[in-house]
Amino acid sequence: MVGCQAGVPDPESSPASSRPRAEFKPNAQAGIPITQSADAQRFRSLVASRASEFGRKNDPFALTPVEKTYDREQSAFRLQNESGGFGERFYVPDPNETEAVPILEPQPYRRLSGIVVGDSILALIEMGNGGGTQLVRPGQIVPGTEWRVVSIDEDKAVLQRSGNTLPKRIVVKLESRPPEEAPSGGFGGQAGQGGAPFGGPPGGQGGRGGRSGNQGED
Repeated sequence: MVGCQAGVPDPESSPASSRPRAEFKPNAQAGIPITQSADAQRFRSLVASRASEFGRKNDPFALTPVEKTYDREQSAFRLQNESGGFGERFYVPDPNETEAVPILEPQPYRRLSGIVVGDSILALIEMGNGGGTQLVRPGQIVPGTEWRVVSIDEDKAVLQRSGNTLPKRIVVKLESRPPEEAPSGGFGGQAGQGGAPFGGPPGGQGGRGGRSGNQGED
């Protein structure tokens, strides 16, 4: 007969199931033993006392007041970063640092007393203030000065210098010597009076006059 096998114990009527279960106690060297209260009223009182902190929301996705405040602060911070905002970077000047102030230097009277145009171009320039007459060409530093000859053409020479002294660029014209000035000697001393500079024809370019000899640009 099937299903009537004898000798199989019923688990519900087993003596082991009627014995009380032993409480599990972990073998640990840390922690504080916790005693769980079986008083249901104590649990209800605890829940009731904290119920105000867990209010019910009609919209489960709505932000709480604390979350709204945080969201506004983050939005303002992001907007400031993306739009530039007002930077907090500033420059503190060094009290020992001094600003260079340009110095305006009065310029003496200068003029070109002669120009030679050929395979190359040369000019005789009277520098004034005891500088004498110098033979110069484009790109050359005028001896004894800080002026560099930038260019020379048929009626003028352009001088330039670096540094913090003004002017930094001047134009020296080809012209006759003023009547009140005596010849300074040197190269082409009489060129402005119709002489022939460097063997040129009488009354050459050195005889041009009536123009200012020294003009500062900047």
